[in-house]
Amino acid sequence: MSDETDKPEVVEDAEAEEEGVRLVDPNPELTEAKAQVSELQARLRAVSAAYKQLQEDVEATKVRLERQAEFQRTMQRGESVAKMFDPLDNLNRSMDAIEDGDAKDGLKMVVSQFMSALEELGLEVLNPVGLPFDPNLHEALSVVPVAEPAQDGAIIEVFSAGYRVGSRLLKPARVVIGRHEGAEA
Repeated sequence: MSDETDKPEVVEDAEAEEEGVRLVDPNPELTEAKAQVSELQARLRAVSAAYKQLQEDVEATKVRLERQAEFQRTMQRGESVAKMFDPLDNLNRSMDAIEDGDAKDGLKMVVSQFMSALEELGLEVLNPVGLPFDPNLHEALSVVPVAEPAQDGAIIEVFSAGYRVGSRLLKPARVVIGRHEGAEA
């Protein structure tokens, strides 16, 4: 009496069946094992590709978070530095009000130290005399006539300097712009 597991497996083949021949797989376990190996290799490739994509996503997220953290630090520095503008303006006004002497020299030294400390925090002073007017960086207070065509649209005078930290403008420079009489308005 034979058991069904001992029987060789019959392989379905359309061409062989048309000719009336039936093919018998001599080792069905090997054929099944090969099919399982192929399936597992395909799954492994899919998992490997997904893992690689996940690693790339994690790396991109790290870069993005580092960029955001640096931007946040710049914003915080800018906010801290911006709080110092009023005391700095008051020091400058005090210095302008004092006649020459030791008191004025002392205030100049304090202003210089104050500015050095702010520059270490990333403050950049915008004092654009002679540069072309840029509404992204400057606030125009008035326009004055100029004799030279080269000064048309240029900043003639700065009422108060502008400040920025990194690419963030904290305070625009308040300026006077020149307009040549022959230039069209």
